[in-house]
Amino acid sequence: MKENVDKAKLEDRCLIEPAIDVAKSLQKHKWEDELWKKVVERFKKHGRGPKDAKGKFDIAHTKASVAWAKILGNLENRSDSEIEILTVVMMLHDTGYDFLHREGFVKYGDEIDLKSKHIHSEESVVLANIWRKEIKGLKDLTDTEWGTAIELIRDHDDKRIFEQDNYTRGDGYHDLMPLVFAADTLGQIDVRSGVIPSFEGDNLRNYLDKQLQRRGDILQGDHARKVFSVLKEIIIEKYLKT
Repeated sequence: MKENVDKAKLEDRCLIEPAIDVAKSLQKHKWEDELWKKVVERFKKHGRGPKDAKGKFDIAHTKASVAWAKILGNLENRSDSEIEILTVVMMLHDTGYDFLHREGFVKYGDEIDLKSKHIHSEESVVLANIWRKEIKGLKDLTDTEWGTAIELIRDHDDKRIFEQDNYTRGDGYHDLMPLVFAADTLGQIDVRSGVIPSFEGDNLRNYLDKQLQRRGDILQGDHARKVFSVLKEIIIEKYLKT
């Protein structure tokens, strides 16, 4: 059962504190530790980045994305079920990224086209379904809840979903997709939570600049946009000013 959350205090904290610290005060699901262990082991073995920092970015990004999913879910008065679905999605959404690198689709730091991005999402879906069978707590999600989570994982990186004429809020999938996109976006630029790619110099600046340009305009939700603006200013001041 979700505890009562002081939303005003929560919003104030997430504007000035790392999301991973803020989220510690929010509900933790009984399956999280077991699933997180599998996710971390996966990233340490197959994650993105140079050998001496294998999976470091993936772990930091995923941890921050989960934190933002919980924060935004609470700020928007989402139900226990919806926040649990969001937590599952953000914990699993990038676990298939290593497939792109192992199979030679892309090298670390290179541009990734939309088709290749979709492949990593499909691999994440495969892992999600395997791990659901292995983790007791995940089996407690209904088939409808799990089905929604799988579809959100599959489409989490496809911005075109917001451009479709038939995009409407109302069902579980479409109603949660903006929060998934927001949590993923904030989790990619949350330098306060330690989310910094292993790039250096111009490569790091180019990456951060592209993240700000590509996602800011289609980010939905007042809370998410407010946090995005704060993080954007931090990145510009610390990394992008010449």
